[in-house]
Amino acid sequence: MARGERRRLQDILERARADFDDMNSVAFIGARHSGKTVHYALLKDAATRHLARRTRGRYGGIATAGGGRIDKIVGALYGGNFPQKTAQGEAIPLAVEIAATKNGSNVTLIFNDMAGEEYDELLTSEMPVEQRIQGMLDTPGIDGKPYGLMTHLIFARMYVVVIDCSAIETWGSSQAYVKDAIQSMYEIKKYTRDLYNNKMVEDIIIVFSKCDTLSGDKSVDELANELPEVGGIIKRCVVGDVTCFKSRLESIEMDEEEIREARAGRLDESLAEAKKKVAACQSTLDRATSRLEAEKSALNAATPDFDAAKASGDPEASRSCQAAHDKARRRYEEADRERSSLMDSLSSARAEVEEISSKDPADGDYDVGRYRPARPLSYNTDEYLDMITWMIKRANRAMGR
Repeated sequence: MARGERRRLQDILERARADFDDMNSVAFIGARHSGKTVHYALLKDAATRHLARRTRGRYGGIATAGGGRIDKIVGALYGGNFPQKTAQGEAIPLAVEIAATKNGSNVTLIFNDMAGEEYDELLTSEMPVEQRIQGMLDTPGIDGKPYGLMTHLIFARMYVVVIDCSAIETWGSSQAYVKDAIQSMYEIKKYTRDLYNNKMVEDIIIVFSKCDTLSGDKSVDELANELPEVGGIIKRCVVGDVTCFKSRLESIEMDEEEIREARAGRLDESLAEAKKKVAACQSTLDRATSRLEAEKSALNAATPDFDAAKASGDPEASRSCQAAHDKARRRYEEADRERSSLMDSLSSARAEVEEISSKDPADGDYDVGRYRPARPLSYNTDEYLDMITWMIKRANRAMGR
């Protein structure tokens, strides 16, 4: 990396650090289909629905940001459907504010989901550490910030590592990807000089998802013992607290007809979302067109004055009218560029609708698996509440409480 690029990287990192310093950011990492998004949603559900009961009114949880997407996911689970996999750039952070009702102090936990593809690209692919960090900064942006959504991986205070128990037979080889992800985070923390005694101080939660698919009731210690590479990298690189939990969600196996219906429903949902995007793009384009017409009128109005001032031979009037004319021209050109860009966005959105409309529900994009959540929704709520209270204690400790 050239000196100028490295300096720019450091500048953006410092700006991001200043933003993240006061956040209790929690990063969810794990391979594709491991259950990160479901786990993320169930944590929110447990915090907002059941935390007050567990803590005898001492704490209560409420989603204060990102609630729309997560409510949709939770709604799908309560309706007996698993959510679609998280797309790259779609993982909007969710802020869950935990209010302490007795002393009035609040803890805000920022849950950050990520797509499986981003996990592969940013954490398990081999690359120099500066390139890895730059890749995180360059993910789809946050309004008004010079860095993208995955920047939280660099500055998170806790990491939730989700491991899929339905694929336990592959753990012998696949655990290397989890080890590589933790190793990548260690190298990043080393680069940003955030190690203590050459180890990561961040806390780690290992969640064994889909435990209902296991034969027999294995304890978290027994499951952890089947991941010696993961245990080894944690022992070598982490000084923060490490704990393990299980995630169980009661599911029902679907027959072939139910699978076909679920796929068709998933396709209909994707098509409806794509059509909403077209409508939003069209509305924005209409506003941009109106602005362009207004700026064109302003430019046309400024032109005769400019021409008259030039013809008058009055230098001061000529300079004043030229400045007004140049400003009107710049505003018109800016409006024209904006409209052109929005026309491209609308064209892309329409193409997406056409593409989805041409698909068959059996397409790989609409694989719904063989199971669906049982109704009423049933999961190991108490263990989720244990997890949340564990997070609260660590967050309070980090804030010196």
